[in-house]
Amino acid sequence: LYNSGNGFTNQVHHLLKRRPDYQELAVAAFRKGNCFGLTVPDQRTSDVFRWIEWCVMDRMPVSFCERPIVRRNAKMDPISAAALQKYIDLLYTYVR
Repeated sequence: LYNSGNGFTNQVHHLLKRRPDYQELAVAAFRKGNCFGLTVPDQRTSDVFRWIEWCVMDRMPVSFCERPIVRRNAKMDPISAAALQKYIDLLYTYVR
């Protein structure tokens, strides 16, 4: 693990030099059950993002999400066209 050829030693030296408090941060993140200190979206947020991504990237109408065949084959939870449009508008306002 501390073999000089795998980069681990360089990483530890970098952390010690740039972030002397990294051990305290790592312990705090571990105690929270989030070893990497990442914010992970809940399932609904992830599903909404995936619906938006699908409709926008494939240039589909918002009503696309209400088609029965799409709902049957989508892995995401269903969403209404009105809700999808609301989230697209909110995202547009935020990004703009």
